[in-house]
Amino acid sequence: ISGSSVATIDENTGKVTFIKAGDVTVVAKKEADGNYLETTATYTLKIEKSNQQPLNVTHPAEITYNPDAQDVFSVANNNCGNGEITYSIIEGSECATIDSNTGKVTTEKAGTIKVQIDKAGDDGYNAATPYVATIVINKAAQKDFAFADKDPDDVTYNDNNNKFSNVVS
Repeated sequence: ISGSSVATIDENTGKVTFIKAGDVTVVAKKEADGNYLETTATYTLKIEKSNQQPLNVTHPAEITYNPDAQDVFSVANNNCGNGEITYSIIEGSECATIDSNTGKVTTEKAGTIKVQIDKAGDDGYNAATPYVATIVINKAAQKDFAFADKDPDDVTYNDNNNKFSNVVS
């Protein structure tokens, strides 16, 4: 067998086992004997890459603004090869950033983003069809915001030089 990095062959059965896509040439040889000359039979087998199953991605339709990186995507193994999974924002990059390796999203402001998730091909599989997710980033609620004295006593003109202080916290 030539192309042994592509496939192996069981010499007893002739069964070819694929390792990766590529070309493999199989040669069978019958030795000469007292009555016959040596003979060979040859064929070349082209092993083509398979298409990957679609990516199985789950994600929320909406997230809330948060300056800390958030885990947003779950990508299930599609059992098709070992290609690297990468993430990129294809629309709305002013609203968020994304870690291209982990898919963690860091929001910058409210808006809408479109994220493309790619899975590369490898020795046996073509690249997967990209998955595109649309996610709305909602505004976050303000933290507690109130005056220190929620019910101040009445004041009289000219008290404290006509000044009153009540701090917001």
